[in-house]
Amino acid sequence: PQFLDLLKILEINLDKVELLDKPARFQKIIFPDDSFKRGMFTKEYVETIDIARNYAQKNFTKLSQKNFFFHYNKGIRYGSARLAKYFDSKGFEVIRPENFSVKDQLNILANCERFASTVGSCSHNSVFLKDHTEVLLIPRSAARLNNTAQIVLDQMHDKNTFFIDSTLSIFDDRSNGAFCYLISKQLRDYFGEKILQNFSRDDLEIFLDYFQELTKRGFVILPISSTYYAEAMTLLLEELKHYPDLKDKYSELINIGSKNLETTQNFLKEFEKKLISCSLRRLNFNDEFYSAGN
Repeated sequence: PQFLDLLKILEINLDKVELLDKPARFQKIIFPDDSFKRGMFTKEYVETIDIARNYAQKNFTKLSQKNFFFHYNKGIRYGSARLAKYFDSKGFEVIRPENFSVKDQLNILANCERFASTVGSCSHNSVFLKDHTEVLLIPRSAARLNNTAQIVLDQMHDKNTFFIDSTLSIFDDRSNGAFCYLISKQLRDYFGEKILQNFSRDDLEIFLDYFQELTKRGFVILPISSTYYAEAMTLLLEELKHYPDLKDKYSELINIGSKNLETTQNFLKEFEKKLISCSLRRLNFNDEFYSAGN
C-alpha cells in the first residue's frame, strides 16, 4: 500500500502497472538509465522529487511542531535512544518514519523548519524538505562521514545543512551497523550550551560498554578511525582519569591505552592488533583491509 501511494503521488498511471508474481516472457524489455548514483543526479530525478514536494505543499496540513528528529534504532546502536531523548529535550519531536504513511511523512517534512537525523536512510528524507530548511546531520561513523549519497541529495535544493559529529564509532560498520552515539561537545555547542567537559560520565560508560561488547563479538576497528577519532580518543582517555571506578571496571581498556596517551593512533593500532588476533580466528576478513598497519 505504501509503495502504491507513492506511485500515485508521483502521478504514475496505475492502470499501466501490473504486479508480476510469477515467471513471464516478453518480446521487448526497456531498461531505464540510472537517474541517481553516488556522486551525481539528473534533472529528471530532481523533477520526480519535486512532484512529491509540490504534492506536500498543495495538500499541506498545518502542524504545531516545526522541529523534527528522524530516528530509527535498528542494528547495534549504543546511545541511540539517549541521542533521541537529547533532541526531544531541545524541542524536536522524535519521528520513526516507518510508523507513518507516505502522505503523513511528506506532511511532516512540509511543516518542518529544522530537521535533524543521523546520516543514512532516515536523513535521505531531507530531499523532500522545502527550501531554506535548517538541516542538522550526524555522521554515524568515520566511514559514514563522506556519505556521498547524502551530500548529493543536499545539493538538489537550497537548504542550510550542518554536519556535526557526535559519535565514537570506531569499529567496522559495513555489515552490522555497530554505532556508538554520544552527546558531543560540538553538539552541545550547536545548541548554545556552555560546557567545558568533552565527555560526560554517561558518554564514557556508553563508549566503554560498546567497546567491551563489540570486542567480545569479534568486531574489528576500522583503520580510518585511527585518524578520524584520534583527538576524541585522546580526550576520552584524559577524561577517564577523573573516574577511578570506571578505570577499575574497564581495566583492560585502560591498560591498553595508558601506554599511548600521547599518540592515539598507536593506541588504536593496539586495539586493532588485539581485535584482529581474536577475530580472524573466527571470521574470514580481508587481511589487507584489516591490516593493523593501515
